[in-house]
Amino acid sequence: MNTRHLLLVGILCLGTMLPVTYAQSNQFRETQAYLSLGFGPFTYYGPKDLSGNLNAASNYVIQGNLGVAVMGSFPLARNRFFFRGMVGLANFDLREERRIVGNGVNEFLTRSLVWFEPEFVWVLRSGRDRWMPYLFTGFGAHIADPLRRNPVERNDSGGPGPERTVFSWPLGAGLDYAYTPRFSFFVEASYRVNFNYVVRNEQRRIPHNTSFVMAGFRVGIYNPFKRAFLEKYTPPPLPPPAEIPQVEIAAPPPIQVCSIADKLNSVFFDYMRTDLDAEARSRLRENVEVLLQEPCCAVRLEGFADTREPDGIRLAEERIRRVYEYYLQHGIPPERIEVRPGQVAYPSCDKEDPGPGCRRNRRVDSIPVPLRTASCGG
Repeated sequence: MNTRHLLLVGILCLGTMLPVTYAQSNQFRETQAYLSLGFGPFTYYGPKDLSGNLNAASNYVIQGNLGVAVMGSFPLARNRFFFRGMVGLANFDLREERRIVGNGVNEFLTRSLVWFEPEFVWVLRSGRDRWMPYLFTGFGAHIADPLRRNPVERNDSGGPGPERTVFSWPLGAGLDYAYTPRFSFFVEASYRVNFNYVVRNEQRRIPHNTSFVMAGFRVGIYNPFKRAFLEKYTPPPLPPPAEIPQVEIAAPPPIQVCSIADKLNSVFFDYMRTDLDAEARSRLRENVEVLLQEPCCAVRLEGFADTREPDGIRLAEERIRRVYEYYLQHGIPPERIEVRPGQVAYPSCDKEDPGPGCRRNRRVDSIPVPLRTASCGG
Protein backbone atom coordinates (compact mmCIF):
# COMPACT_ATOMS: atom_id res chain seq x y z
CA MET A 1 0.00 0.00 0.00
CA ASN A 2 1.67 3.24 -1.17
CA THR A 3 1.32 6.82 0.12
CA ARG A 4 -1.54 7.66 -2.22
CA HIS A 5 -3.54 4.69 -0.97
CA LEU A 6 -2.97 5.73 2.65
CA LEU A 7 -4.05 9.30 1.87
CA LEU A 8 -7.24 8.01 0.22
CA VAL A 9 -8.04 5.85 3.28
CA GLY A 10 -7.51 8.86 5.56
CA ILE A 11 -9.84 11.05 3.47
CA LEU A 12 -12.54 8.36 3.50
CA CYS A 13 -12.19 8.00 7.29
CA LEU A 14 -12.47 11.74 7.87
CA GLY A 15 -15.39 11.87 5.45
CA THR A 16 -17.50 9.88 7.90
CA MET A 17 -17.33 12.90 10.21
CA LEU A 18 -18.70 15.48 7.73
CA PRO A 19 -22.39 14.61 7.14
CA VAL A 20 -23.25 14.53 10.85
CA THR A 21 -26.04 17.04 11.59
CA TYR A 22 -28.25 16.72 14.64
CA ALA A 23 -30.58 19.25 16.22
CA GLN A 24 -30.03 18.51 19.88
CA SER A 25 -27.24 19.72 22.16
CA ASN A 26 -24.75 17.17 23.41
CA GLN A 27 -24.75 18.43 27.01
CA PHE A 28 -26.24 15.08 28.11
CA ARG A 29 -23.36 12.87 26.89
CA GLU A 30 -23.65 9.52 28.65
CA THR A 31 -20.87 8.60 31.10
CA GLN A 32 -20.95 4.88 30.52
CA ALA A 33 -19.14 2.01 28.85
CA TYR A 34 -18.44 2.17 25.13
CA LEU A 35 -17.51 -0.18 22.30
CA SER A 36 -15.49 1.38 19.45
CA LEU A 37 -14.38 0.38 15.97
CA GLY A 38 -11.74 2.29 14.02
CA PHE A 39 -9.57 1.85 10.95
CA GLY A 40 -6.85 3.76 9.13
CA PRO A 41 -3.15 3.74 8.12
CA PHE A 42 -0.75 1.78 10.36
CA THR A 43 2.90 2.78 9.70
CA TYR A 44 6.19 0.94 10.46
CA TYR A 45 9.45 2.90 11.01
CA GLY A 46 12.64 0.79 11.16
CA PRO A 47 14.89 -1.72 9.39
CA LYS A 48 13.30 -3.57 6.50
CA ASP A 49 15.54 -6.66 6.75
CA LEU A 50 16.20 -7.98 10.26
CA SER A 51 18.71 -10.52 8.95
CA GLY A 52 20.83 -8.00 7.03
CA ASN A 53 23.07 -5.06 7.92
CA LEU A 54 20.96 -3.23 10.48
CA ASN A 55 23.17 -0.12 10.47
CA ALA A 56 22.96 0.45 6.73
CA ALA A 57 20.99 3.54 5.72
CA SER A 58 19.48 1.62 2.81
CA ASN A 59 18.01 -0.87 5.30
CA TYR A 60 15.70 1.77 6.87
CA VAL A 61 12.11 1.96 5.63
CA ILE A 62 8.85 3.78 6.40
CA GLN A 63 6.00 1.57 5.24
CA GLY A 64 2.25 1.86 5.80
CA ASN A 65 -0.59 -0.62 5.63
CA LEU A 66 -4.23 -0.78 6.67
CA GLY A 67 -4.99 -1.32 10.37
CA VAL A 68 -8.25 -2.05 12.22
CA ALA A 69 -8.81 -1.71 15.98
CA VAL A 70 -11.63 -2.74 18.34
CA MET A 71 -11.81 -0.97 21.72
CA GLY A 72 -13.84 -1.16 24.89
CA SER A 73 -13.83 1.56 27.58
CA PHE A 74 -15.55 2.51 30.82
CA PRO A 75 -15.26 5.57 33.13
CA LEU A 76 -12.96 5.55 36.14
CA ALA A 77 -13.79 9.02 37.54
CA ARG A 78 -16.96 10.76 36.32
CA ASN A 79 -16.45 11.66 32.65
CA ARG A 80 -12.79 12.75 32.87
CA PHE A 81 -10.78 9.49 33.12
CA PHE A 82 -11.49 6.23 31.29
CA PHE A 83 -9.87 2.82 31.06
CA ARG A 84 -9.68 1.48 27.53
CA GLY A 85 -8.61 -1.85 26.09
CA MET A 86 -7.57 -2.07 22.43
CA VAL A 87 -7.07 -5.06 20.11
CA GLY A 88 -5.68 -4.23 16.67
CA LEU A 89 -4.87 -6.05 13.44
CA ALA A 90 -2.64 -4.71 10.65
CA ASN A 91 -0.90 -5.79 7.43
CA PHE A 92 -3.83 -6.86 5.26
CA ASP A 93 -2.23 -6.36 1.83
CA LEU A 94 1.39 -7.60 1.96
CA ARG A 95 2.41 -7.53 -1.71
CA GLU A 96 4.35 -4.26 -1.51
CA GLU A 97 5.98 -5.19 1.81
CA ARG A 98 7.18 -8.58 0.53
CA ARG A 99 8.66 -6.87 -2.51
CA ILE A 100 10.55 -4.42 -0.27
CA VAL A 101 11.92 -7.10 2.09
CA GLY A 102 12.81 -9.46 -0.78
CA ASN A 103 14.82 -12.44 0.48
CA GLY A 104 15.31 -10.86 3.90
CA VAL A 105 13.50 -11.60 7.16
CA ASN A 106 11.02 -9.22 8.78
CA GLU A 107 7.86 -10.79 10.14
CA PHE A 108 6.59 -7.34 11.18
CA LEU A 109 6.31 -6.33 7.53
CA THR A 110 5.60 -9.58 5.68
CA ARG A 111 3.12 -11.25 8.06
CA SER A 112 -0.07 -10.26 9.83
CA LEU A 113 0.43 -8.17 12.96
CA VAL A 114 -1.71 -8.16 16.13
CA TRP A 115 -1.34 -5.79 19.07
CA PHE A 116 -2.97 -5.51 22.50
CA GLU A 117 -3.03 -2.37 24.65
CA PRO A 118 -4.54 -1.47 28.04
CA GLU A 119 -4.76 2.34 28.10
CA PHE A 120 -5.79 5.27 30.28
CA VAL A 121 -7.73 8.07 28.60
CA TRP A 122 -7.84 11.64 29.90
CA VAL A 123 -10.72 13.80 28.60
CA LEU A 124 -9.65 17.46 28.27
CA ARG A 125 -13.19 18.92 28.23
CA SER A 126 -16.36 17.82 30.01
CA GLY A 127 -19.05 15.76 28.33
CA ARG A 128 -21.37 18.78 28.13
CA ASP A 129 -19.86 19.72 24.77
CA ARG A 130 -20.49 17.98 21.47
CA TRP A 131 -16.72 17.99 20.72
CA MET A 132 -14.57 16.08 23.25
CA PRO A 133 -10.74 16.11 22.85
CA TYR A 134 -8.72 13.52 24.79
CA LEU A 135 -5.22 12.14 25.39
CA PHE A 136 -4.24 8.53 26.09
CA THR A 137 -1.27 6.37 26.98
CA GLY A 138 -0.65 2.89 28.33
CA PHE A 139 1.32 -0.26 27.54
CA GLY A 140 1.20 -2.50 24.48
CA ALA A 141 2.45 -5.73 22.94
CA HIS A 142 2.86 -6.34 19.17
CA ILE A 143 2.91 -9.93 17.90
CA ALA A 144 4.02 -10.65 14.34
CA ASP A 145 2.66 -13.73 12.59
CA PRO A 146 0.59 -14.83 15.65
CA LEU A 147 -0.41 -18.12 14.01
CA ARG A 148 3.29 -19.03 13.40
CA ARG A 149 2.77 -19.82 9.75
CA ASN A 150 6.45 -19.11 9.02
CA PRO A 151 8.73 -21.29 11.24
CA VAL A 152 12.01 -19.77 9.96
CA GLU A 153 13.87 -17.74 12.60
CA ARG A 154 17.41 -16.46 12.12
CA ASN A 155 19.50 -13.32 12.53
CA ASP A 156 22.52 -11.88 10.71
CA SER A 157 24.99 -13.83 12.92
CA GLY A 158 23.29 -17.19 12.37
CA GLY A 159 21.87 -17.37 15.87
CA PRO A 160 18.22 -17.67 16.87
CA GLY A 161 15.96 -14.77 15.94
CA PRO A 162 14.17 -12.63 15.20
CA GLU A 163 11.68 -12.45 18.03
CA ARG A 164 8.07 -11.95 17.06
CA THR A 165 6.87 -9.94 20.08
CA VAL A 166 7.80 -6.38 21.05
CA PHE A 167 6.49 -4.23 23.89
CA SER A 168 5.67 -0.59 23.30
CA TRP A 169 4.58 2.64 24.94
CA PRO A 170 1.70 4.35 23.08
CA LEU A 171 1.19 8.12 23.15
CA GLY A 172 -1.81 9.57 21.37
CA ALA A 173 -4.53 12.19 21.09
CA GLY A 174 -8.03 12.12 19.65
CA LEU A 175 -11.22 14.07 19.08
CA ASP A 176 -14.72 12.67 19.66
CA TYR A 177 -17.90 14.14 18.14
CA ALA A 178 -21.20 13.06 19.70
CA TYR A 179 -24.09 12.39 17.34
CA THR A 180 -26.40 11.26 20.15
CA PRO A 181 -25.68 10.64 23.87
CA ARG A 182 -24.88 6.99 23.00
CA PHE A 183 -23.35 7.25 19.52
CA SER A 184 -20.32 9.26 18.43
CA PHE A 185 -17.62 9.47 15.78
CA PHE A 186 -13.93 9.90 16.54
CA VAL A 187 -10.54 10.42 14.91
CA GLU A 188 -7.23 9.89 16.70
CA ALA A 189 -3.50 9.54 16.05
CA SER A 190 -0.87 7.73 18.14
CA TYR A 191 2.83 6.90 18.07
CA ARG A 192 4.30 3.79 19.71
CA VAL A 193 7.86 3.64 21.04
CA ASN A 194 9.18 0.08 21.32
CA PHE A 195 10.99 -1.09 24.46
CA ASN A 196 12.85 -4.09 23.03
CA TYR A 197 14.40 -5.02 19.72
CA VAL A 198 13.39 -8.14 17.83
CA VAL A 199 16.72 -9.91 17.08
CA ARG A 200 17.98 -12.05 19.96
CA ASN A 201 21.71 -11.88 20.84
CA GLU A 202 22.00 -8.77 18.68
CA GLN A 203 24.56 -6.27 19.98
CA ARG A 204 23.48 -3.45 17.66
CA ARG A 205 20.06 -2.71 19.03
CA ILE A 206 18.20 -0.72 16.41
CA PRO A 207 14.52 -0.59 17.43
CA HIS A 208 11.56 -0.03 15.18
CA ASN A 209 8.55 2.10 16.08
CA THR A 210 5.00 2.38 14.72
CA SER A 211 2.16 4.88 14.39
CA PHE A 212 -1.57 4.50 13.83
CA VAL A 213 -4.05 7.11 12.56
CA MET A 214 -7.65 5.96 12.60
CA ALA A 215 -11.25 7.15 12.44
CA GLY A 216 -14.36 5.28 13.51
CA PHE A 217 -17.40 5.29 15.78
CA ARG A 218 -18.35 4.50 19.37
CA VAL A 219 -21.56 2.97 20.69
CA GLY A 220 -22.63 3.28 24.33
CA ILE A 221 -23.54 0.09 26.19
CA TYR A 222 -24.82 -0.67 29.68
CA ASN A 223 -22.28 0.26 32.34
CA PRO A 224 -22.32 -2.22 35.27
CA PHE A 225 -20.35 0.29 37.38
CA LYS A 226 -23.09 2.96 37.18
CA ARG A 227 -25.89 2.72 39.74
CA ALA A 228 -29.38 3.86 38.83
CA PHE A 229 -30.51 7.15 40.35
CA LEU A 230 -33.60 5.81 42.13
CA GLU A 231 -31.60 2.92 43.58
CA LYS A 232 -28.85 5.28 44.72
CA TYR A 233 -31.22 7.57 46.62
CA THR A 234 -33.56 4.97 48.15
CA PRO A 235 -33.50 5.48 51.94
CA PRO A 236 -32.05 2.53 53.88
CA PRO A 237 -34.46 0.32 55.87
CA LEU A 238 -35.12 1.38 59.45
CA PRO A 239 -33.56 -0.75 62.23
CA PRO A 240 -35.92 -2.86 64.39
CA PRO A 241 -37.33 -0.98 67.38
CA ALA A 242 -35.45 -1.40 70.65
CA GLU A 243 -37.11 -2.56 73.89
CA ILE A 244 -38.61 0.37 75.79
CA PRO A 245 -38.21 0.21 79.59
CA GLN A 246 -41.30 0.59 81.78
CA VAL A 247 -41.37 4.26 82.64
CA GLU A 248 -44.09 6.74 83.34
CA ILE A 249 -45.24 8.15 80.05
CA ALA A 250 -46.02 11.83 79.99
CA ALA A 251 -48.96 13.19 78.10
CA PRO A 252 -48.15 13.34 74.38
CA PRO A 253 -47.69 16.75 72.82
CA PRO A 254 -50.48 18.02 70.61
CA ILE A 255 -50.43 16.45 67.15
CA GLN A 256 -49.26 18.76 64.38
CA VAL A 257 -50.37 18.62 60.77
CA CYS A 258 -49.07 19.87 57.45
CA SER A 259 -50.62 23.27 56.79
CA ILE A 260 -49.09 24.07 53.39
CA ALA A 261 -52.13 24.46 51.19
CA ASP A 262 -50.58 25.76 48.00
CA LYS A 263 -48.13 24.03 45.69
CA LEU A 264 -44.46 24.86 46.22
CA ASN A 265 -42.40 26.55 43.50
CA SER A 266 -41.50 24.53 40.41
CA VAL A 267 -38.08 24.97 38.79
CA PHE A 268 -37.46 25.09 35.05
CA PHE A 269 -34.43 24.09 32.95
CA ASP A 270 -32.92 25.17 29.65
CA TYR A 271 -33.13 22.87 26.65
CA MET A 272 -31.19 19.61 27.29
CA ARG A 273 -29.66 21.12 30.49
CA THR A 274 -29.77 19.80 34.07
CA ASP A 275 -27.94 22.50 36.02
CA LEU A 276 -29.79 24.88 38.37
CA ASP A 277 -29.60 28.49 37.23
CA ALA A 278 -29.98 31.54 39.52
CA GLU A 279 -33.77 31.67 39.11
CA ALA A 280 -34.15 27.97 39.96
CA ARG A 281 -32.00 28.31 43.10
CA SER A 282 -34.04 31.33 44.22
CA ARG A 283 -37.29 29.34 43.83
CA LEU A 284 -35.85 26.39 45.75
CA ARG A 285 -34.58 28.68 48.50
CA GLU A 286 -38.17 29.89 49.05
CA ASN A 287 -39.36 26.27 49.18
CA VAL A 288 -36.71 25.43 51.81
CA GLU A 289 -37.81 28.34 54.01
CA VAL A 290 -41.43 27.16 53.90
CA LEU A 291 -40.52 23.51 54.62
CA LEU A 292 -38.29 24.43 57.57
CA GLN A 293 -41.24 26.28 59.15
CA GLU A 294 -43.55 23.28 58.58
CA PRO A 295 -41.84 20.21 60.12
CA CYS A 296 -44.87 18.00 59.40
CA CYS A 297 -44.71 18.57 55.64
CA ALA A 298 -42.74 16.41 53.22
CA VAL A 299 -42.09 17.16 49.57
CA ARG A 300 -42.68 14.90 46.57
CA LEU A 301 -40.43 15.50 43.52
CA GLU A 302 -41.80 14.88 40.03
CA GLY A 303 -39.58 15.68 37.03
CA PHE A 304 -40.43 16.11 33.38
CA ALA A 305 -38.58 16.44 30.08
CA ASP A 306 -39.68 17.50 26.61
CA THR A 307 -37.56 14.95 24.74
CA ARG A 308 -38.54 11.47 23.64
CA GLU A 309 -37.67 8.28 25.48
CA PRO A 310 -35.24 6.86 26.47
CA ASP A 311 -33.13 10.05 26.65
CA GLY A 312 -36.01 12.07 28.08
CA ILE A 313 -36.49 9.73 31.06
CA ARG A 314 -32.80 9.89 31.99
CA LEU A 315 -32.79 13.68 31.54
CA ALA A 316 -35.84 14.09 33.81
CA GLU A 317 -34.27 11.89 36.53
CA GLU A 318 -31.01 13.85 36.38
CA ARG A 319 -33.01 17.06 36.97
CA ILE A 320 -34.77 15.42 39.94
CA ARG A 321 -31.37 14.46 41.34
CA ARG A 322 -30.17 18.07 41.19
CA VAL A 323 -33.23 19.31 43.12
CA TYR A 324 -32.94 16.39 45.59
CA GLU A 325 -29.32 17.30 46.37
CA TYR A 326 -30.21 20.98 46.79
CA TYR A 327 -32.80 20.13 49.47
CA LEU A 328 -30.34 17.87 51.29
CA GLN A 329 -27.63 20.54 51.25
CA HIS A 330 -30.02 23.13 52.74
CA GLY A 331 -31.28 21.16 55.72
CA ILE A 332 -34.20 19.06 54.45
CA PRO A 333 -33.59 15.46 55.68
CA PRO A 334 -34.01 12.59 53.21
CA GLU A 335 -37.02 11.16 55.11
CA ARG A 336 -38.94 14.31 54.15
CA ILE A 337 -38.30 13.87 50.40
CA GLU A 338 -40.16 11.48 48.13
CA VAL A 339 -38.83 10.80 44.61
CA ARG A 340 -41.02 9.75 41.72
CA PRO A 341 -39.63 8.35 38.44
CA GLY A 342 -38.98 10.86 35.64
CA GLN A 343 -41.62 11.44 32.98
CA VAL A 344 -41.83 12.81 29.45
CA ALA A 345 -44.50 15.52 28.97
CA TYR A 346 -46.07 16.45 25.63
CA PRO A 347 -48.55 19.35 26.16
CA SER A 348 -48.58 21.96 23.42
CA CYS A 349 -46.16 24.85 23.93
CA ASP A 350 -47.08 28.50 24.25
CA LYS A 351 -46.32 30.51 21.15
CA GLU A 352 -44.34 32.92 23.33
CA ASP A 353 -42.05 30.10 24.48
CA PRO A 354 -38.70 30.87 22.71
CA GLY A 355 -36.13 28.34 21.60
CA PRO A 356 -36.42 24.63 20.85
CA GLY A 357 -38.66 22.32 22.84
CA CYS A 358 -41.19 23.44 25.44
CA ARG A 359 -39.88 25.20 28.56
CA ARG A 360 -42.84 24.40 30.82
CA ASN A 361 -42.27 20.70 30.14
CA ARG A 362 -38.63 20.95 31.31
CA ARG A 363 -39.34 21.22 35.02
CA VAL A 364 -39.31 19.58 38.45
CA ASP A 365 -42.41 20.03 40.64
CA SER A 366 -42.17 20.15 44.45
CA ILE A 367 -45.53 18.94 45.79
CA PRO A 368 -46.20 19.27 49.56
CA VAL A 369 -47.52 16.09 51.23
CA PRO A 370 -48.13 15.24 54.92
CA LEU A 371 -45.21 13.66 56.79
CA ARG A 372 -46.33 10.27 58.16
CA THR A 373 -44.86 10.23 61.67
CA ALA A 374 -46.35 9.78 65.14
CA SER A 375 -45.86 13.44 66.05
CA CYS A 376 -47.49 14.55 62.81
CA GLY A 377 -50.67 12.46 62.96
CA GLY A 378 -49.25 9.47 61.09
